[in-house]
Amino acid sequence: MVTLYFICAFCLLAAAYGVFRVLVRREYQKNGHLTPLTGFLELLVWIAFVCFPYLFNPPEWWVPWTADVPVSPTLRFIGLFLLTAGIALAVTGMAILGLSRTFGQQSTGLAQTGLYRISRNPQLVAAHMMVLGIVMLWPSIYAAGWLVQCVIIGHLMVLTEEEHLQRRFGGIYAQYCKRVPRYIGWTLRSVQIES
Repeated sequence: MVTLYFICAFCLLAAAYGVFRVLVRREYQKNGHLTPLTGFLELLVWIAFVCFPYLFNPPEWWVPWTADVPVSPTLRFIGLFLLTAGIALAVTGMAILGLSRTFGQQSTGLAQTGLYRISRNPQLVAAHMMVLGIVMLWPSIYAAGWLVQCVIIGHLMVLTEEEHLQRRFGGIYAQYCKRVPRYIGWTLRSVQIES
């Protein structure tokens, strides 16, 4: 089962790389925004990621009191807090950015208010919080692997979006990168676009 898990995880990560670093990148370079098809492919990668734990965790993985690993009340509280806060932040970030810009449609300006003053990718930080909360509530090796996948897939998406935003907004985006960290706690001093 573990071997199959790693094979499927590798396939999902390869698909994410193909969509985010090849197809989406090409669309941004060619059109300056995503076509509905490419946006749909992005969505499919995220849906596959969200569904991934259901393939490998035992049927009772989502019921904490039946799991093989006991969850302490403190860990359960932290997990619930991260899950709830992550959902709230993701919804807030999407509301600030707007649904069309969230899915790569052309925008009129660079979002720099609200949560975007704290992080350049608050929705992704929120997604990581949700997944970490789930891992704390229902710990397993597969859940931990899911968290690693979340970080890798999200980072692939961010790298492509940063290149696009640098091309689109130039110096304004470079200044924004100096002021606001990519995720939390640190900033990207310069944005380099690969040729």
